[in-house]
Amino acid sequence: MRELFGFGKENSYLNRLNNKIFFSLVVIFITFNIFVTFSLHINGIIKENLNNFFIVADLQNNLEKNDKNEIEKYILELNEVKSTRFMDKKESFKKLQNDLNISIPKSTNPLSDSILIYLKAGTDIDKIQELIETKEEVKEVYKNEEYLHFSDNKSLTWGVIQIGSGSICFLLGLVSILIFNMSVGLEFFNNINIDRNPERNIRNSKIRKLLSYTFASIVAILIFFNLYLFLRKYSFLSGYNFILLSFREILIWNILTVTFLNFLVWVLPISIFKMDGGEDE
Repeated sequence: MRELFGFGKENSYLNRLNNKIFFSLVVIFITFNIFVTFSLHINGIIKENLNNFFIVADLQNNLEKNDKNEIEKYILELNEVKSTRFMDKKESFKKLQNDLNISIPKSTNPLSDSILIYLKAGTDIDKIQELIETKEEVKEVYKNEEYLHFSDNKSLTWGVIQIGSGSICFLLGLVSILIFNMSVGLEFFNNINIDRNPERNIRNSKIRKLLSYTFASIVAILIFFNLYLFLRKYSFLSGYNFILLSFREILIWNILTVTFLNFLVWVLPISIFKMDGGEDE
């Protein structure tokens, strides 16, 4: 082993070891970006789909257009309401036929015009229901209890998955820092007989390996972005583009997280046998 380390010389064994470390970092960073992007997708699912609570207000029959506009305006001004959508009875009737997969004469349409009311997350639905039902233009307000229960359970499930994904990102980042410290240690021991000053040797070894770590992260993120664009293009051609976020939506967060890891390895001290750029204790 003394023939391989300690004299600051390049050798085939050390070169192979450094190459393995570099490619290991590239693979770790690619995996890290995959889970960062996965977490962003889960967050999008939770925001756009699972927290999209709504109730339906059926309106009285034969209301004038002004009355319909007034009640919709009143509902929209409530603090707990996120948005509304007016749905006339023809649209409701058509949707009913599609759901039942039957054809019913339009003349027998028993439905009335209604307003879909989308609520903010955490809103007291019962309170909003009572407020709207006091208006004389409203016949009935109802909510889909099964949907709300299903949505709550799904939100919890996706929340746990998101926490798990975030934990994996944290572990991958930690592993990349540990591998970086190992590479600095190898460099330190390779130069231990050349530079007898441990403080200077650690500092110089760290500087030499910082560029390798940063370069590995850049290579990895470029590979990942190209893979993501290819996958998104393939999913678009297959008709599944709605599943994937746009490139712009993932770009900033992936760059910020990788930059943060680089920042950590630049500022954190290196400890080799209790030496961190200072003297042994």
